[in-house]
Amino acid sequence: MKAFRFTLAQVLRFREWTEAEAKKKLAAEQSVRLALETEIQALEGGMQELWKVEAGVPVDCNSRMQRLEYSRHLGYVIEDKRAESEAQKLKVEQASTVLMRAAQERKSLEKLRERQKQRHYKDQGRRTAAQLDEVSANFVQRAAESSDENP
Repeated sequence: MKAFRFTLAQVLRFREWTEAEAKKKLAAEQSVRLALETEIQALEGGMQELWKVEAGVPVDCNSRMQRLEYSRHLGYVIEDKRAESEAQKLKVEQASTVLMRAAQERKSLEKLRERQKQRHYKDQGRRTAAQLDEVSANFVQRAAESSDENP
């Protein structure tokens, strides 16, 4: 009996490798986005901490102006980080789309392999059945010939 051999095995391995690389890329993009979100939260926390006024502590004009300027600076930094985060969100979506396509291509090749394997085993079963039929027909024919010779 001939063993099943999938002729597109190398293509399937390449598709599996492509999917693994797409997973790595998606994980990297997600970690960058998570780092940006964490940084934004830390900056917003710093902004809130900046404007906490302690009870009973007088605030002079210079201190208030410095807080305002630093607050404006933090606002710009936060805006920039949010823009970066949105751009990173698009990169994550693109990486996710690439991963989805790679998984679909791999799955389609796996389905093709399974169909070819089933067809191979079905054909092999048919050939085996035909050989058994031929052997049994030969046996019956020989038995009939031997019975004709020996009355």
